[in-house]
Amino acid sequence: MYKIAVTILLWALVANNAAQAQRRAKRAKPKPARTTVVKALPTTPPPSTRTDEMDTLPTKNVLITSAYKPNLLPATKLNFGAAPIAASIKKPNLAYVIPNQNLVFSFLPASIQPLQLFVDTSSVWENSQYIKVGYGNFQTPFAEAAFSTGSLQKQFVGIQLGHTQNTGSINLQEFAKTYVQATGVWQGSQFKNSVTAGWERTAQNQYGIANNFIGNKDSLQRNFTTLQAGWELISQRPNNSGIATHTKLKYTLFSDNFSNREHTIQAALPFTKLLNSNSTVHFELGGQWAMLTANTTFTNSIVTIQPGYQFTRKKASIYVGVQPTFTNNTLYWLPQVKLQHPIGSTPLTALAGAQGAVTLNSYRNLAGINPFLNPIETAQNTIDNRYYVGVKAVLNKHVNAQASVAYHSMQQAVLWLNNTQKMHQLQAVFANTLQALRLKGEIHYTLQQKLEAGVGITLTDFQRNSEAAAWGLLPIELSAQTKWWVLPGLQVNSQLHFWDGALYKNNQNQEQKLPAALIWNLGANYNFMPKWSVWLQANNLLNNRYQRWHSLPALGTNIMGGIVYSFK
Repeated sequence: MYKIAVTILLWALVANNAAQAQRRAKRAKPKPARTTVVKALPTTPPPSTRTDEMDTLPTKNVLITSAYKPNLLPATKLNFGAAPIAASIKKPNLAYVIPNQNLVFSFLPASIQPLQLFVDTSSVWENSQYIKVGYGNFQTPFAEAAFSTGSLQKQFVGIQLGHTQNTGSINLQEFAKTYVQATGVWQGSQFKNSVTAGWERTAQNQYGIANNFIGNKDSLQRNFTTLQAGWELISQRPNNSGIATHTKLKYTLFSDNFSNREHTIQAALPFTKLLNSNSTVHFELGGQWAMLTANTTFTNSIVTIQPGYQFTRKKASIYVGVQPTFTNNTLYWLPQVKLQHPIGSTPLTALAGAQGAVTLNSYRNLAGINPFLNPIETAQNTIDNRYYVGVKAVLNKHVNAQASVAYHSMQQAVLWLNNTQKMHQLQAVFANTLQALRLKGEIHYTLQQKLEAGVGITLTDFQRNSEAAAWGLLPIELSAQTKWWVLPGLQVNSQLHFWDGALYKNNQNQEQKLPAALIWNLGANYNFMPKWSVWLQANNLLNNRYQRWHSLPALGTNIMGGIVYSFK
């Protein structure tokens, strides 16, 4: 029994030592690295009561595995060198936009853009505060003044007045004109309001009569007084719907020294709707009404409706519309077509169109053309259908030109016929039909702020006419004008006018033609001090006693001069 117990104890010790050896081998072998085989020496047993004689295990070779020591390698760093940018040998292409240097500034305010100045007649320059006086031959006093306050950007009020007169060498050849005009402008964020009021009186005589005339000259006087007031409402910019307007309303009272009175009302209500960057729709409702009270009272009226569509692309544009017009119980359908298109790569632009217009032949409008006429006794308005083709060109930065040929078909055209018994009296007659072929051309030259020059010519061939001739109308007209800034303070201007004589009837009721006329005017203005300047104007330097209307010769050479003081 004792032997059996000893044997079991020895086997238990052997099993325990083998298990401990296996556990040590597993802990020391995570990854094999290096191995070394050595002859194992007898290990020292743990302290116990057992002796060497009691160890019956045989001697074995022990495999010793070296311990693995993990090492943290240094982090890899990317070194960016500050290398300079490679130089480029390509030259940069810089686009310079140089504006046109042909800027022309007159005595009125110039636009910010380098374009030709278009004067807004609904307002007066805020700096036009001056007094201008002078005197000339033919007993010609001259006085003009203008005053203003405020600013055109917000509120502005201005007034202008003047007077001039002369007495010619022919009996009863007298003329006088006095006027005063006031203007007010109020500008808001959306609309601009403009209000005008004025008074004017002109006086002249039908002096085309023998110098030995004796009698009361009241019957020869043609004195006219005009009183007018107007209002305009102008959109500063299209509203949110893209609609803009320019409403006009004007009233005029016109009278003469024969107790004739004419009331005239003019109204226009145009709208413009912007559809997109290329398309625009137009619509305008307008009307004119006149009532003349003379020996009898009669009225004259025009009502127009004008819808239209405009398409614009680059330099090409087309406008297509129609204008139904109702005048004196008659309806007319007038065309409104305008076309312009560039011709290839040339500087030319082609023009074409068909336009109809109605002119109100009121007493005031006719007297503005011919102040020597007798009072009208009928209400007839001129219907003019114009069909044209033409071309315009910007030849270079200094020269631009335009030419057109047009065919006019007119109804109730105004002609001017003298009285064969009283040659000094003129009356307006109306041709039921008048057709004409008209050629117009003009060319302009501009050199910065130093020189402006322009020439225009109009040739008219009057063809089918219900009257015997185109009485009082000019077949040839030519004009030329020049402005030259000789020095910074010296400006010289010149005008040249030529026309072929008009047709009239002599005492024997025969057709005659007036001689041609050539008129040359020359003027100068010099600023010798910041607010002071002197002026000189010489009219009809060639001393041509031309006759625009039969038996009414013009003045000879008329020279005037004076001084101007500007408050600003």
